[in-house]
Amino acid sequence: FGPQRGGAARGRARCVGGGHSARDEQSGERADHGASDGDDDPGGRAQWRLGGGIGIGGVGGGLPSTATVFGDGTQTRCFCHVADVVDALCRLLEEPAAIGDVFNVGSSEEISIGDLARRVVAATGSDSAVRLVPYDVAYEAGFEDMARRVPDVAKIAALTGWRATRSLAEILDDVVAEVRAEEG
Repeated sequence: FGPQRGGAARGRARCVGGGHSARDEQSGERADHGASDGDDDPGGRAQWRLGGGIGIGGVGGGLPSTATVFGDGTQTRCFCHVADVVDALCRLLEEPAAIGDVFNVGSSEEISIGDLARRVVAATGSDSAVRLVPYDVAYEAGFEDMARRVPDVAKIAALTGWRATRSLAEILDDVVAEVRAEEG
């Protein structure tokens, strides 16, 4: 990510924080490289999306009985709190040297998707089992996954001083609290 030349990003731009949701609004879609629930509820109330984003539904008691992890669960990812991402973007918008450049934004806290699924189960107080579904069952022939994704944030750190400050535990706590509040 980087501000582009021209338009609103020309010169100095302002970034004003607002209310940000850590919940994945597309939780009803199949998880890409991650986990989702085994019970497809089109209403999204019992949907988990772990991988591209963390989204949890039904934490107030409607959790699915199985959390499905696509692949063998050893693939690793890093998750960054939306507030940390907003902070990174705001810093880039305020930095003239960022114009026209590309930056990685993310956390360096690496976790396997299998471990993430178990942490989500624990964070929600669920007794859901974690079920592994091989890629050849979940996806079309030829699907390939990266075993490890860890962003190199040295460039943005050097330019703006930015680093993610919130842990995965904080992210999960915030997501679970938000979903519980939404469910009333």
